[in-house]
Amino acid sequence: MSDEPYLFDYSQEYSPAAPFIDIVIDGYHPDLGRVRVPAFVDSGGDGTLIPLNLLEEIGAEYQDEVFLSGTAGGRRRYSRYTVAISIAGQPAHAIAAVAISGHEVILGRDVLNHFEIRLNGPAAVTEIVIP
Repeated sequence: MSDEPYLFDYSQEYSPAAPFIDIVIDGYHPDLGRVRVPAFVDSGGDGTLIPLNLLEEIGAEYQDEVFLSGTAGGRRRYSRYTVAISIAGQPAHAIAAVAISGHEVILGRDVLNHFEIRLNGPAAVTEIVIP
């Protein structure tokens, strides 16, 4: 493979513009497909959050429950599901994704740390190098 980066434009739907990348989520279900979706790059987030409806669509397997605290405070129980997440064709396996009720996928460091990623704010692109 080449060391040329894959480039993903920032989303201009946010102010300031926000880093999003295209990913493929696989729930490891033999009869259901994978989904390709845009995902918000959250380098400050520990874990990855995926809407429950997407996890159900790909037949992701329930793993366990965890308590999470947000920046606004408070603790809440969430379900986690096991998935693989691929960026530019390279998978990160056995990710314990937290099911959320929202509509956006949020990638945390549990996935991001598998890749070389550069947030190029002045150019409004996210660069990912696959060695």
